[in-house]
Amino acid sequence: MDEKYDVIVLGTGLKECILSGLLSVSGKKVLHMDRNKYYGGASASLSPLEELYKHFAREEQPPQQMGRGRDWNVDLIPKFLMANGQLVKLLIHSGVTRYLEFKSVEGSYVYRKGGKIHKVPCNESEALSSSLMGIMEKRRFRNFVVWASDYDEKNPGTQKGIAPTAPMKAAFDKYGLDQNTIDFIGHALALYRDDKYIKEPCGPAIKRIQLYSESIQRYGKSPYLYPLYGLGELPQGFARLSAIYGGTYMLDKPVDEIVYEGGKVVGVKSKDEVAHTDCVIGDPSYFTDRVNKTGQVVRCICILSHPIPNTKDALSCQIIIPQNQVGRNSDIYISCVSFAHNVSTKGYYLAMVSTNVETSNPEEELSPGLAILGKIEQKFVSVQDIFEPTDNGLESRVFVSKSYDATTHFETTCDDVVDIFQRVTGEPFDFTKALNVDLSHIEVRISEMIKHDRSLTLLHGEIIERTYMQHLCEEIGDIIEETGEASLADLSRNFSLPINFLVKHIEVALENNTIRGQLDKSDTGIIFTEAYVKRYKSRIRGVFNAVTVPMAISSVVTEGKYQDKLFNAVLQQLISDRDICGYLKGRQDKAVYIPHIYVHNQNKWADSFLEANGFLEYDALSRLGIDDPREFVSRRYCDDEKSGDILLLSTCCVGKAVISRVEGVVEEVLGSGEWADAMPLLPSPCTPHDVELLLKNYLSVQPDLRIFGSILTTKTFMHNCCDLFKPTVAERAEKTASGRFSDALLLKERKPTSSRKGGGRKGGRGRGPDDPEEHGLKATSFMSLEEIATELTKSFPDCPTGFLTDVAAKIESSLQELYVRKVEECISTASQDTSASERRKRHSELQDKVQALWNMLQLFEKATSQFEGDTMVQLNRFLLRTVCSDLFILLLRYVAEDNSVNFPSDTAPNVQVQQKIIDLLPTPMKKKLTSVNMALNGKVAATFLALFKELCEEEYCGVLLKKLEKKKESNLF
Repeated sequence: MDEKYDVIVLGTGLKECILSGLLSVSGKKVLHMDRNKYYGGASASLSPLEELYKHFAREEQPPQQMGRGRDWNVDLIPKFLMANGQLVKLLIHSGVTRYLEFKSVEGSYVYRKGGKIHKVPCNESEALSSSLMGIMEKRRFRNFVVWASDYDEKNPGTQKGIAPTAPMKAAFDKYGLDQNTIDFIGHALALYRDDKYIKEPCGPAIKRIQLYSESIQRYGKSPYLYPLYGLGELPQGFARLSAIYGGTYMLDKPVDEIVYEGGKVVGVKSKDEVAHTDCVIGDPSYFTDRVNKTGQVVRCICILSHPIPNTKDALSCQIIIPQNQVGRNSDIYISCVSFAHNVSTKGYYLAMVSTNVETSNPEEELSPGLAILGKIEQKFVSVQDIFEPTDNGLESRVFVSKSYDATTHFETTCDDVVDIFQRVTGEPFDFTKALNVDLSHIEVRISEMIKHDRSLTLLHGEIIERTYMQHLCEEIGDIIEETGEASLADLSRNFSLPINFLVKHIEVALENNTIRGQLDKSDTGIIFTEAYVKRYKSRIRGVFNAVTVPMAISSVVTEGKYQDKLFNAVLQQLISDRDICGYLKGRQDKAVYIPHIYVHNQNKWADSFLEANGFLEYDALSRLGIDDPREFVSRRYCDDEKSGDILLLSTCCVGKAVISRVEGVVEEVLGSGEWADAMPLLPSPCTPHDVELLLKNYLSVQPDLRIFGSILTTKTFMHNCCDLFKPTVAERAEKTASGRFSDALLLKERKPTSSRKGGGRKGGRGRGPDDPEEHGLKATSFMSLEEIATELTKSFPDCPTGFLTDVAAKIESSLQELYVRKVEECISTASQDTSASERRKRHSELQDKVQALWNMLQLFEKATSQFEGDTMVQLNRFLLRTVCSDLFILLLRYVAEDNSVNFPSDTAPNVQVQQKIIDLLPTPMKKKLTSVNMALNGKVAATFLALFKELCEEEYCGVLLKKLEKKKESNLF
């Protein structure tokens, strides 16, 4: 170790291993040290599974059903490779691909508000059928993608008015894209982590979209790749590359000190040894004094026993939840791989949910992503700090890498690697350095070759000769002859050629019989032979003919490793041809095959049970596997011919035998006029609510029937219950009436009659607030509910208490009404005896008062006749305003009260008020009173006297006016 090295690299994370390999290839003498015993650092891949539990300080051991621990390779920070991205180019140009094997990721998805995920279309047919956006928006999106794919910063003709320096918002506005589509483009295609890019120049964003498009063309399903056995193979591959070019590796080597002289690094000390160097590269954990914390990332590793729902059972996928869709400042990322990538035991999946921490509850921030995964067997949550170097390292020659972000791809990782490489070497990174030939010479020579030789094709930086494709098609033909089928995705991955390019040559080979088979370009894209289809059909027929219980189609496809599209087509054909006896239930992605024998056994069991017991319990049918028991019973037993034989209740259905027993009880109750409890007649699953439902069917045909829960009785029984209380009602009514009538008389004596206030309709009899009928009768209660129930219990000791309480509540209002009527009758009888005498008394008092005023008025009128001229007129007017007015008011008050018309008691009314009162009186009386009232405004008292005398006649008021005696007249005069 005590040597001089060009570069010392600390840590075996992916970034550090890539730099170590590239610098070694560049001719640098590299020493690579790591304090850990394993490769990978923070991005390590842990195996066996027990190591994952130890890493997260779990005391328990993995469950036995998860299989052997050595079958697991769990990435702490899983990320996907863009098929045409920088890391893939590094792997290809460095030759590390010879140490690795990759598998394409099956799909990329994006999250929308409402919790639904949508597949990012990978071809034109998927784009047309996608529910990600509407038809018009799809057209705008297509125009945008075509423009972005053809965009060239050096060719203004392709820019269509959007310069590379223009903000990305200008491009979105030009094509009229809505916010959801903008989120989809920016976060699912361009892979930005937030929306800052919208206000920045559009050039970098367009390059990202082009990279996504180029990557998806390579393998068809998605733009991503993932190495078998996990990401731990990547750093080891670059470590081997470094070793080949002279690099030295030391694992489990502690780093005690970074040695500096004059502010520049000169070595690395480990125990008593010092390795000398002018340049050190490492991850942030080795340089705590040279990094700043810029945030945190929360990650959750989830072990699943099923694929992520709504991904068509994908064995691997990526899901991006854009920030705007869940109200965050940064995206949430989900990656999923499975046993198909040799990272878990068969049947298990590994999902990672990650995002930037924004609150004090990091795990809660992952909830939108965790909710998408479905049932989680185990989860391991970690929160890690994000560090960035405090300087660029050019002065100290210490170059620190950045922490891994929350994304599920390696593009940001490669950006950091390329940046550090340029700072270390002082020159831009060039992929052609491995060839030691200037790229411009290569490009010129290739252009000349393609121009003069039409058998050559340039594809993604590779030259392909026509005969190579012919031999390749022959090889594909041999594969199909041997296996019967091959998928375009597998062929594309195995031969490292884009699917579209392969399809073009395969179609030619199919036409000239170089490949004997047929191509199904829909869905996954499969090439298969006729013999394969026959074998395929026979396998499916055998499987489903052996099935006797419902079977999920997805599980059959997974277990048998069938191709979805071909499987569904063959299965539908077998069902329609009746080669298999059954039917499909549910949508295609969640379809279940139901064999006829299973349905037959269900029907047979239900028929036998109903016949033997007279009822069918819904829970029993559910346990039998029937999804909707009520619908099953209704469809099977409640047709037009049998509609009266079965009755649907809330917990079960009952047959004719049970219904007949209940009908017998109903007839018995109607005949006897008593009561009966129907609950013992019904099956044990029935609830009181079921009994009530059953009994209510008889109400329409038996109006005399009364139902209280499970007890039925008759109208006669209710009347009998009321009759029991009639003696008590009469007795209590008499007592109440006597007390109330005495109170009413006392109230009338204390309050003047004139203070009564009218109410109700015009001219009607009003009741004041102190009316004894108003407060006495309505406020008086005959009996409380408890008292009524107690009396009924005494009369019917055998009846259930609850039933009698319900009966009491039912008859309470009737008894109260009967009681009030009885009280009113008693009060009315008493009041009739007193009303006549009271009226005579009032009339006598009126007679005396009127006679006294009348006598005075006659004398005053004679006195005024002794004067002449204006004096006589003035005296007549005065007489009309005083004595005449008092006399008329006295009589008007009596008439108004007698007709229940309100009369003011506080002040004497004037002529206008008097007229309003007169208008409320009966018509014959109204005319006479009006003429007298008008006379009060006249000039002659004699006129008033004549009219008033007519008013007092028997026809109107019945007041007898006696003549003034001569002797009394002379004395008064």
